[in-house]
Amino acid sequence: MVYDAVGPYFFSAYPNPKLVGACSSLPIDGTEAGPSLYGYDVSKLSDRFFDVVRAADQPLYNGCDESQLSAVARLVNIKPKNMSERCYDQVSQWASDLLPHDYTLPSDYYYMKKLIQDLGLLVEKIHTCKNGWMLYWKDDIGLEYCKFCGDPRYKPTRDRNPQRKKSLYAVLRYLPLIP
Repeated sequence: MVYDAVGPYFFSAYPNPKLVGACSSLPIDGTEAGPSLYGYDVSKLSDRFFDVVRAADQPLYNGCDESQLSAVARLVNIKPKNMSERCYDQVSQWASDLLPHDYTLPSDYYYMKKLIQDLGLLVEKIHTCKNGWMLYWKDDIGLEYCKFCGDPRYKPTRDRNPQRKKSLYAVLRYLPLIP
């Protein structure tokens, strides 16, 4: 799955994962600033990415055909089907009780989500009409009511505090294919 995303020639260009990000002549041992990309330390970003690549190669337990990353991706895909985090954690605990003692499945939803986020895939959240009539996006980003059905964008609150964050009726999570 990860190999499909980065392409077949990615690892041939970087045979040693520790050399990724070492594109500068500056040392990356913490004494001097290493190379940076948009304010992020490239060596730390590459280390996080290669941890995920290793998770894609690491079997769930010895003798298992399923990798740690594929199992986590399948479990995280179940979460949006109206399952609370507490319930998800209990299912994860139950699954870990069934697996042999040398399993590598993360213990709860937080660690599973963190493993997926380390892939570096950014999700764009777009507000939507609760009936699915429109997206509050581009020219319509400032609207408070749907242009088609007239329903409000935000849930009503009893609290009149303007500092409080408004609660949305619906959100579309968009994963751009091209950065």
